[in-house]
Amino acid sequence: MVCGAALSLVMSVGTAPAAAQDSLATSPSTAAPDSMAVNPAGATIAPADASGWSPPTAAADRPPEPGFTFAADSVAEPVVDFDAFFVAAMTQRPDSTRVARVRDLAFERDAARFTLIEGDLWLATPVMGRVCAVVFEGRGTFALTPPVPIEREQVRRAYGRTTIERGFDHLVLIVADSTVAELTRRVTFGSGRTSKTAIAVLDECLRYVSDGKTGDIEVGLAQPFLEGRADGHFFSLIDSVKAERLFFEINPRNREEVTLWREPKARHIGLWRVWRRDDVCMFTRGGATPNPSAEDRRPLLAVKQWTIDCRIGGNMGFAAVASITCESREPAPQRWASFSLYDKLVVDSVAWVGGRTARVFRGRRSDVFWVRCEPPLMPGETRTLRVRYHGPLIDRIGDWMLMGAATEWYPKPEGRHRTPFEIVFHVPSQYHVVTVGYRVSSETRDGVTTSRWRSDRPIHNASFVVGLFDEERFSGAEPPEVTALMFRGRPDPIRVSFGDVQVESGSRMDRNVAADAARAVAFFSRTLGPPPVSRIAVAEVPDAKGEAFPGIIQITWTPFRGRNVAAEDAVFRAHEVAHQWWGYGVDFQTYHDQWLSEGFADFSALWYLQEALGDTKDYLAVLEAWREQIMDDMNYKPADTPPAGPIWLGFRSARVEVQDNYALIVYKKGAWVLHMLRTMLTDLDTGNDEKFASLMRDFYARYEGRMATTEDFRRLAQRYAGQDLGWFFDQWVYGADVPTYRFAYRTERTSDGHYKVRCRVRQTGVPEGFRMPVPIGIDFGGGRVARVRVDVQGPIAEFDLPLMDRAPKAILFNDLQSVLCHVESAKW
Repeated sequence: MVCGAALSLVMSVGTAPAAAQDSLATSPSTAAPDSMAVNPAGATIAPADASGWSPPTAAADRPPEPGFTFAADSVAEPVVDFDAFFVAAMTQRPDSTRVARVRDLAFERDAARFTLIEGDLWLATPVMGRVCAVVFEGRGTFALTPPVPIEREQVRRAYGRTTIERGFDHLVLIVADSTVAELTRRVTFGSGRTSKTAIAVLDECLRYVSDGKTGDIEVGLAQPFLEGRADGHFFSLIDSVKAERLFFEINPRNREEVTLWREPKARHIGLWRVWRRDDVCMFTRGGATPNPSAEDRRPLLAVKQWTIDCRIGGNMGFAAVASITCESREPAPQRWASFSLYDKLVVDSVAWVGGRTARVFRGRRSDVFWVRCEPPLMPGETRTLRVRYHGPLIDRIGDWMLMGAATEWYPKPEGRHRTPFEIVFHVPSQYHVVTVGYRVSSETRDGVTTSRWRSDRPIHNASFVVGLFDEERFSGAEPPEVTALMFRGRPDPIRVSFGDVQVESGSRMDRNVAADAARAVAFFSRTLGPPPVSRIAVAEVPDAKGEAFPGIIQITWTPFRGRNVAAEDAVFRAHEVAHQWWGYGVDFQTYHDQWLSEGFADFSALWYLQEALGDTKDYLAVLEAWREQIMDDMNYKPADTPPAGPIWLGFRSARVEVQDNYALIVYKKGAWVLHMLRTMLTDLDTGNDEKFASLMRDFYARYEGRMATTEDFRRLAQRYAGQDLGWFFDQWVYGADVPTYRFAYRTERTSDGHYKVRCRVRQTGVPEGFRMPVPIGIDFGGGRVARVRVDVQGPIAEFDLPLMDRAPKAILFNDLQSVLCHVESAKW
């Protein structure tokens, strides 16, 4: 049986006689405190122990209902009709027949403490016979101190202190844990009034987890109610007229189960009210160390194989049959399974292979559909589901084919799945199609080309490219084979605008661009090792972004305008090429480690720019542009928006108000971290960086075909650095501070004719213990530069450079942009 943390209760109940305030019954009663009682939902409540808490009664202590077998954590009969469940969930209201006046009622959920100082408490109207929500109106307080240091720092960034203490006037709980049973046992509910504001706040809470227009409801929250189980899920809306809304959640399916959310100030997009949340902090229950091999979310179903048969018509009409072989990961019988699918694709039928047709439920314009598992999937059971669907996946504009969804074109259950794919395409023979894996066969009959593709290696996502292309080889004799899909249609221009970047696509691919992608493949193969694919196809897509999949690179050819256009173009293309090594070759374990894909790809692209193309000037220019963006982001933020956090936050770096933070921190700052590490491992006398190159080759070789973590990379980097790099990763990956250095120096001639340079560095913007080895260039003119490395630590550091035979022309602090920082020159 899974239940939430214990409620610690001290209260006064206004609707019950004093003698009955500790009664276990749900109405005034003379029952003895150790008697048993039954709550309105039918669940037997055990007597309180000395601590004032007891869990809800296990299913074994209750008589089973006809035709229904309880699992160990069952508390209600499973839902049969999803549509009826959704309607009932969306129309919940505070129940005027079950309201209580409470005082000084306190309860805890993990690190959070809720105190209902005084007010009215309602149970919500039941959903399919089960009470799922609780509403409080009055005076209360919420307090939270994250048990994890990095998350306490996130709270400090948001609120200026590491502990949150917030008063509230409304609290809504949507719970699939023991909360309702505990409250029912300890509080005497009776008839009373219903508040209009309580109704409104419950309705608003539901809008944050569901959408009445599309029929969507958060999968993790809906699942336990559909199954009739108590899985420990706890969701709360904490509302106050004096401050932003907060949301506290415990989701047992997440690797980090506990999350605190905040509502952004921007509640509207134009005239439309939007219901969205930004996370403030996330951590495991009790601050426990997460399982290092666990992914971000525990899936209910583990996909073992995808087999997809696709048919594309001459007008780009799309239809497919997807067979999904899944294994149940639930510890109890599973009666419901959810799958995501592009919302414009229509599900025609769903059936279990070798069994009967499955019942399917899907809301209007929803990208999720629910399947009723009949009979229930047993723990560890493997079953194949066949889904037939069709719809407008591909838009044809002139001779260009635009995909509506790059990865959502086939149904998939919740979670990240590494799975082999088998894909068949039937397309008119004038079109060319390329997808992941390798082509097993291809034949043309009656104007239709049927190609069969297979990826034996497990991969996360599959995509494809279809259009009017000729495929031309651009690589040499050495593998992998690199081909380019050369557009042969009418080059009608298409303009795609996003932010301040405009893309004009439509001209036929520049052969130099295709050759550049092939050179990048050759460079990474030499530098890192062979990629995990034998063939890489490069395709132009009329879009404003690039994407990479195993064996496919989709890019636009003119993505940038402004400063460093040519360099940014080359980096953009090489970034997507590098994903064959970082992201596909070496995968990342959790969202915390995503910089091992995106940051590594960005740095590898810079590396290619410098080493393969011989352009150190542009290498440094792009780094400088990224440094300016990072520093600008730190110095400017919209009102009430927390500053960008560390690389470790992964996708959590993005905020509603500042969506670009994800790319800025995970991609660009991640690349900067590797640049700094490279500089640290470089011999300043010779400029040799082979130690760093060996590190990157070794990391790729060790983890190719596996998922790696940040700590895996740190441990290996330490071996090449010959020192513990915990301080470096703490500052640059787990921390968010960037130093500002004020540098001053003076040159003196000694009595014996040498020159002595005295230096002073003031360091601000970082903790006192922050330290970095900073290269200093000694410029003697005529292209002669000597370099030394100096450890800078603390608010102020003074040191002498080695004695010199001649006077230097200039002293270059942070030479070669070796440290991500802001440098100011100062007089001595």
